[in-house]
Amino acid sequence: MRDWQHARGPHVTKMPATGRFPAVATFVHDGTDVDAETSFATGLDWVLDAVAAKLDRPPA
Repeated sequence: MRDWQHARGPHVTKMPATGRFPAVATFVHDGTDVDAETSFATGLDWVLDAVAAKLDRPPA
């Protein structure tokens, strides 16, 4: 996990500064004390919620 944080850290810290990713901003700033399993579960919930929202929309 630490290797990933060091490798991706600069990119992940720049993303919130754009204002385009408020959920990422919250996660980056507030999620520093969260363990890897909780982080994964939260991220998976976000992805599944997005997929469900997409499926609930009528076809364009």
